[in-house]
Amino acid sequence: MIFPAGQPVTTESKSGRSVLIVDDEPALRAVAARVLELAGLTVTTAANGFEALEQIERDGPPELVLTDLRMPRMGGIELKIMLNARWPNVGVLFMSGYSAEYLRLDGTIEECDLLLQKPYTAKTLLEHVRTVLALTPPGGQSAVQ
Repeated sequence: MIFPAGQPVTTESKSGRSVLIVDDEPALRAVAARVLELAGLTVTTAANGFEALEQIERDGPPELVLTDLRMPRMGGIELKIMLNARWPNVGVLFMSGYSAEYLRLDGTIEECDLLLQKPYTAKTLLEHVRTVLALTPPGGQSAVQ
């Protein structure tokens, strides 16, 4: 993750919005969590899709899941499918080191999927997360029975 010189991340008041970061790289999870926490978001983390689903079952769904596309056990695509089936109002933002064009051409993601390109800056992370949260109703997650 790259942080541009001269562009500090400022601490904002708590927004009440919640994000679950799912990435198999502990350092990336920690840095992204810190950036989002400093921006006033409530953040939890998971190392893979299975861990994320267990956490959501236990604690309830977040408003946004920020997930790496390729992880051991369960990647981002499988996680999105499971989330959409049970919690259709949860926003999903993918992260990947591969370009969006490549991932769309090989069929990994669809045209409507949002992607945060790795490596990213704190500013870009916040912009992408805020964009998806703007499309996600606050507290609007309801479990499908």
